[in-house]
Amino acid sequence: MRATQDGAGTPAIFLEIDWALRANDIERATTLACRALDAGHRRASLFSLRAHAAKKRGAFAAALEDFRAALALDPKSAFTQCDIADCLNWLGRPEEADIAAEAALKLDRKAAPGWYQKAMAAMALVDYSLARECFEKSLALDPNSTDAHGQLASLEAGQGNYAKAREHAAQALARNPRHTVAILALAAADLHDGRLADVERALQSVLTDREVSAPLRATAAGLMGDLRDAQDRTGLASAAYAEARRVWAAHYDKPVRDRAPEFGHARVLRLAAQLDALGGQA
Repeated sequence: MRATQDGAGTPAIFLEIDWALRANDIERATTLACRALDAGHRRASLFSLRAHAAKKRGAFAAALEDFRAALALDPKSAFTQCDIADCLNWLGRPEEADIAAEAALKLDRKAAPGWYQKAMAAMALVDYSLARECFEKSLALDPNSTDAHGQLASLEAGQGNYAKAREHAAQALARNPRHTVAILALAAADLHDGRLADVERALQSVLTDREVSAPLRATAAGLMGDLRDAQDRTGLASAAYAEARRVWAAHYDKPVRDRAPEFGHARVLRLAAQLDALGGQA
């Protein structure tokens, strides 16, 4: 018969979860955590494992509920607060995300993800100065953050600061050559500088990649419209803008669609940076 506890009275399933985590078998650890929760066990780590799995598959409301349950059991976890802020940003609730990020930073001012999530909330609230400041604070604590460099590149491109956009895009792409936000920020800078062949190559690489997320595909389509307009190919520009609108409309609910009527590169990059953040850039 399989043991249900160790000598210290620890339920065997917790030992199995620990072994799975030590082996970096997150999938098995998550399966076991879900089983433990179903059996009535309540630990912050169990809720967090299930929440991360939900977030990975895009179920942000379910993830938020579990992260909040984890926080109730471990209220001093700055990183759980960061996860809550992340979910709220994904759900289009930046005011609440900012509150959660502030709560994380109150617990730990050196929590780089807290500054990152505060920056993403500021982007959504159209406070680009604050967003830049928070991205920079995040990078000061974690200089190797690919996403922070990529999102800051996107912000700077959206603000027309193309030299800075190039600098941060290069940092992101050095760490991940397929970081789509950085690729698109660099394409915006190249478009401004008239490097149309480079723009074409970059956008084609994004648009032919089936793993690219919908908001970034819309960004790429909008930039393609800008490129075709710069080439005086009006018909193709109109078609590209229409494709960008179609992707936005198919992917987002009405409140978000209503905020995305334009598809010049700066506007689209800001929307993409707002809506496609930490964790899993295509």
